Amino acid sequence: MVFITIVFMILTFWTWRKWPDLLRDFGREIYIPWQINVGKVLYKDIAYRHGPLAPYLNAIWFRFFGVSLNTLIYCNLSIIITIVSLIFVQIKDICDRTTSVMACIVFLCTAAFRQFNEMGSFDFVCPYDHSATHGIVLSFFMIYCLSSYLRKPKKLMLVLAGLTCGLVFLTKVEIFAPLAVTGIVGMMFINYKSKLGIRNVYKIFLLFVVSMTVPLTLFLFYFSSKMPFSQALQGVLGDWVFIFKTHITNIYFFKKGMGTDQPIYNIARAIFSLIILFIIMCVGLIQERVGHKTRMAIVWSFFFLGLYCTLGYLFYKNIILNIILILFDIIYRPLFLTTLLLLLLIGYLIYMKKEYIKHENMAPFILLTIFGMLTLGKMILNCRIEGYGFILPMPAMLVNVILFVWFVPIILRNEYGNGETFRKLAILWFSLISICALIISNYYYSKKDYVIGKGNDYFLSYGPEYATDGLAVNMAIKRIKETTSSDDNFTPIPEGLIINYLMRRPSPFRYDDITPGELTSYGESAILDSLKNSHPKFILLIHRSSMEFGVGFFGSDPRNGKRIMDWIKSQYTCVWQLLNEPLKDNNFGIEMLQRVN
Repeated sequence: MVFITIVFMILTFWTWRKWPDLLRDFGREIYIPWQINVGKVLYKDIAYRHGPLAPYLNAIWFRFFGVSLNTLIYCNLSIIITIVSLIFVQIKDICDRTTSVMACIVFLCTAAFRQFNEMGSFDFVCPYDHSATHGIVLSFFMIYCLSSYLRKPKKLMLVLAGLTCGLVFLTKVEIFAPLAVTGIVGMMFINYKSKLGIRNVYKIFLLFVVSMTVPLTLFLFYFSSKMPFSQALQGVLGDWVFIFKTHITNIYFFKKGMGTDQPIYNIARAIFSLIILFIIMCVGLIQERVGHKTRMAIVWSFFFLGLYCTLGYLFYKNIILNIILILFDIIYRPLFLTTLLLLLLIGYLIYMKKEYIKHENMAPFILLTIFGMLTLGKMILNCRIEGYGFILPMPAMLVNVILFVWFVPIILRNEYGNGETFRKLAILWFSLISICALIISNYYYSKKDYVIGKGNDYFLSYGPEYATDGLAVNMAIKRIKETTSSDDNFTPIPEGLIINYLMRRPSPFRYDDITPGELTSYGESAILDSLKNSHPKFILLIHRSSMEFGVGFFGSDPRNGKRIMDWIKSQYTCVWQLLNEPLKDNNFGIEMLQRVN
């Protein structure tokens, strides 16, 4: 754990306060808990698509430790420490200390502190959505509780597993659905191992389900006291309401993210990457059968490859970044296939009654593998490390660390007498992956040296020589203070609540942004009616690209808020403009509009 702690400390100080994205997503993550903390109620006063756990948990942090970015940073660093501890303990129990250390290092470098594109907040410190990170840490804890119960049956572990599963239900559906399946499989393992009768199985299952309903019931009672029961129920159900009531999965953004926009092409890429990965694995297996000199040649090859990557980054940054992205494409594209093949391999070895593979000992590994495979559902045909790659493929990546560093060597040792060379090469392979992740993250972090905000809320964003949005935000905050009174409200459109938070001026509008996702989920008419009812004195138009949604700029495309923009133009007039006219071309700009009547 000492080495893991050192890596954690180094990554924390190296990336210090460079984690948030300036205008997208993270502003909502800090704005909503602040508003809950001052008395607003989620779903009633603030529109929100996910379960209520994350906003209210962050609001609790604010209540106890003060409203500031500092509070979220330190609480989320604590969550990272918790995840690392759970990964270390669970994988150590499954296999050995070396594998657990390697898995923790891979998590820290490729998920917790990484940045793989210009947009920030795809990390665990200042995430784009706390529901995702909270859901992951709770999922690992539930798997740990079930594994503990399998080792030594204690009702407390079963109760904790049920409570945790209920809490995950209150986060995001793409986390809860895989965990629910994992929980069912865990119940099957408990039944098989304990050889319980039907009556006892019923009692255990009932204990789990009742425990699971406790957090749901508490939130339902709370919201029912603040709003109509139907609205409270919809809030507790979170994402499930939108899955069945809208066609949000047909949006270009979600189709591209899942890979269903080009299914044949993406399947072909995954299979091709699997073949390349299989060839690399075969090279490692060949080295298992050769002499010491060849082994040293492989070690030196890895050394020179790492040296090449470092030198290439120093002198030809964009070229080496592309090479590293190709490397990660080979690793991440076939993750679903590798985890599926691993499950089939485990099943085959258990069926063949191999003495070194026993059902009881492999149960925790199987649970983690099932969870890792199913969390890839949202990107099943387009698995990648960029963007959401820090959260959804992460469990499967940890499973692959176990596969190559421990599982394959175990098979080689028992079937062929040795597996140490393959194990060492696998450790070198994942070490190289971690180093490459740091190289590509440093490419973006090194450009963040421009201060946004002040005091406990300050963070670093891109400087004006790289991007002008940070400069524009600071100019806008200064101009708003100069041209409006402290009682004047304003609403950022289509997105930009971080400005409201930094100025501590709440927006009267109940929606946190207006993107094609929200327009599809709630309907443009409902959002427009809410804007009319709130009728803010000022509207802050902030430039935002909508390329990822496959539509034109907000207000210019009928699929992206044109009716809303037409109403804004009829009700508001321009007060001032910074840099460029927003939502017109690729140049960033901010415009302040004032209500005419």
